[in-house]
Amino acid sequence: GVLFQAEATEELDGFDLDPADRGGADDPAYWNRMYEYQGKHGRDRYEWYGVDFETLRLTLKKLLPKLNEKVLLVGSGDSEVGIRMAELGWNVTNIDFSPHVTKHMAAAYPQHRFLTMDARNMTFPSESFHAVLDKGLTDCLGTDSERRRSFR
Repeated sequence: GVLFQAEATEELDGFDLDPADRGGADDPAYWNRMYEYQGKHGRDRYEWYGVDFETLRLTLKKLLPKLNEKVLLVGSGDSEVGIRMAELGWNVTNIDFSPHVTKHMAAAYPQHRFLTMDARNMTFPSESFHAVLDKGLTDCLGTDSERRRSFR
């Protein structure tokens, strides 16, 4: 699907919306360009799949550890899910491999923890978190055939 639809007549500033170009969706450079482009065109936050925190709230309360326990949100992007979780009391660390988006989110929410890190190569010690949440990362990793193998 199309991640962001621009008017056909609009100048894309050298940004190609096709994830097959320039590394694809499993490349931080692709997402840096995506977030930069969307920011220039008025988008500040976005909830992938149209699923926001309120939609997930009851499910998260059932499945995640008790409040105050450590939760890692991988591929956090510019979603407010991790922010809202922390406001309710979970100890949330948000990671994304796009330095553009982690810098933007850390500036907008300095009281929250945003780190630039690739979920495929994390540097946290084992058992650093009680739970890991992925709201929209795994569908961006690897090629189509690699994803099909991973999700069998």
